[in-house]
Amino acid sequence: MHERHTNDKNLQKVRLLEELARPFGVSVLNEDRIYWQSIFEVSNAIDDIVDQDRNLDITPYIENMIHGESIPYLDQSNAKRFRIVYEGLSNERKARLHQASRISEFAILRYEARDIDAYIEHTLDESRLYADILKIDTESSDYNARNEFNDWLPSLGRAGYAADTVVDMKSDYKEGITQINPTLKTYRKLSIVACNEIHKCLELTPKKTSVMSTLGGLVLKKCALSLVSMVSDT
Repeated sequence: MHERHTNDKNLQKVRLLEELARPFGVSVLNEDRIYWQSIFEVSNAIDDIVDQDRNLDITPYIENMIHGESIPYLDQSNAKRFRIVYEGLSNERKARLHQASRISEFAILRYEARDIDAYIEHTLDESRLYADILKIDTESSDYNARNEFNDWLPSLGRAGYAADTVVDMKSDYKEGITQINPTLKTYRKLSIVACNEIHKCLELTPKKTSVMSTLGGLVLKKCALSLVSMVSDT
């Protein structure tokens, strides 16, 4: 049941990226969809390995996936799909995927952060790495559109990561993922950063697409609810 729920969420993310790419003039190919889906499956597994198992050395797991071998939270069929996707990538894009091993570095930096400013800095640094991984192949007739979309992805990543931090801060603190106490002051700082990043992303989005505006509204609502929850607990 959990696996099916996760797969559904991954497909929703793929559809969202497809909708966001179209205003740039990108003709999304099936290869792009398969790539994104595989990346989301892998990133979910890596997140669980780091957060749930507290295993901060994920390089061996990435090497296993590249060879089509299953790892915790990623079954054999998905691992094989990742291997097929990986083998079809250019050397440059393969190098980007290998950078995923740095996610554990950011997990350590966030855990060791003693103030909210450092925590935010490490979170946004990780968002840039993830945005690089999500970039699509530019060897296509819509070369310029794909490059523009890839250049925009980091702004989406910063907005998404900042918003997720607001939403997840309380649970992350309870689970020992961060040592930053989710006080009202902390939430205020996080919320300001999230709102600023969402605004920047919307400003860079072509034609102010309805899907992006709706997404921005939903994210701001989640941030507001998290802030209200924090106030009610104090």
